Amino acid sequence: MRAKTRLRLVTIAVFLFAGLGSGLLRGQTLQLSINPQTISFAAADPDVSTQVPANQAVQVTIRATGMGTRSWQLTLRANGNLSDFWSMASIAISNISWIATEIPPFRNGTLAANVEQIAATKSGNYNSRGDLNFFLTNLWSYWAGQYTQTVAFTLSAI
Repeated sequence: MRAKTRLRLVTIAVFLFAGLGSGLLRGQTLQLSINPQTISFAAADPDVSTQVPANQAVQVTIRATGMGTRSWQLTLRANGNLSDFWSMASIAISNISWIATEIPPFRNGTLAANVEQIAATKSGNYNSRGDLNFFLTNLWSYWAGQYTQTVAFTLSAI
């Protein structure tokens, strides 16, 4: 049984200013861009490929200005497990992990359903890009299908 998996990524850029909860102080900004917005994993024989790489790396560009000694973090939150609309089958989202470049501030991790996972954190200003290379653990137990899920990327001051 082979499954083709598609992961839709959602960028949530956070711009917080003084007076908003855990917001930033005047003159501080956070900007986030994600490219591409969608990745997919090809069907592969689990006996040959136990880890299937996504079709491309996700480029994450972060710009934090006027931060002083304040910290920021980037989190990834999957909105559930991978699911196939037609068969109603699912694959645990924890079967998708990523390997980051530019460590630190980025870090390696594994997705979790409805739980934020830290992908980067740093104190002070930052203006650079890191790549997240996603991998799907490939198992024979997956039903064939077109699985999808949305993952939100959130950049915030902490």
